[in-house]
Amino acid sequence: TLYMLYEPLPYEDKEYDLAFVGYCWWRKGCDLFKRVCRELDLRCWMTGDYRKYSMYELINRLRKTKYLWWISLSEGFGLPLMEAQVLGVIPLCLRAHTSLDYCFTCEYDNNLCIEPVGEEIRLDSVGLRHRVWIPRYKDVIRVIRYALSLDEEEYNRVSRYVYEKSRKLIFETFSRFINSI
Repeated sequence: TLYMLYEPLPYEDKEYDLAFVGYCWWRKGCDLFKRVCRELDLRCWMTGDYRKYSMYELINRLRKTKYLWWISLSEGFGLPLMEAQVLGVIPLCLRAHTSLDYCFTCEYDNNLCIEPVGEEIRLDSVGLRHRVWIPRYKDVIRVIRYALSLDEEEYNRVSRYVYEKSRKLIFETFSRFINSI
């Protein structure tokens, strides 16, 4: 992946607090993201179906971002999660669905993860059923405030951890694929 060609930017070069990458849909927590950014007066940006960046613009913006919003109520694999971690961007995740296996922040520090308080089946606008995990709003705020309170040294440790874990996973997966051919 192209993302693997880039190194993380130093902490002092981070211009954004939080990024949302994906469809602006209720299942992805898009409205919650906007509310949190407003309420906490964060430097946020979004991209997805509503605003596209070129691959290079996206990588550049991600590298300048401290945290990725991954407080998705329902998720498949979630490629932006791995792409961000490969760039050393720390994801803030809901401890559910694929985040259990691929959100390395949760392994590093439980205080950087949001525990869901409920689980239910919801219908979307076209009648499809989705299993969703529900976060408590005050827990989301607490985790984001905690993340933003990390000093540069601790931020760099977490960033390095997710960077190394994600790259190791990608290299191991790629090696298994090559060896299977």
